[in-house]
Amino acid sequence: MDDVKVNIYLLRHGEKNKDGTALSKNGIKQASYLAKKLKDIKFNKIYSSDLVRCKQTAEIISKNHPTKIIFDESLREVEGKVKEFPEKHPQEIKIIKSFWNKVTKEKGNILVVASGNFNRVLIALALKISPNPNRTNSL
Repeated sequence: MDDVKVNIYLLRHGEKNKDGTALSKNGIKQASYLAKKLKDIKFNKIYSSDLVRCKQTAEIISKNHPTKIIFDESLREVEGKVKEFPEKHPQEIKIIKSFWNKVTKEKGNILVVASGNFNRVLIALALKISPNPNRTNSL
């Protein structure tokens, strides 16, 4: 039996520029700082949202890692109302659950670069709690 476990490193992209599409200069510095901090971790896979700010963050971090980045549109940002009222957004929750189910079957170290709301819902799914701190129901 293979006892190799999965370690999932979940990152939010660096600071956005004014129009929200790409990284700001500070966001590039943040991603570069993270790249240095993560350089000694061997990632078996890197998943990233296909949004520009996430791609930029993943690409900066991946310079220290020979692993190909898998750009996945299912990691795209979800609106705040999804985290506030997940029961009203079953399609978005289904997409996030599907990604979670896939990534937890991986082995080794997995890096996931996505946006804040997506990450919040993903963490709530993993912990079986509500992504809305003012509500007690779970996902």
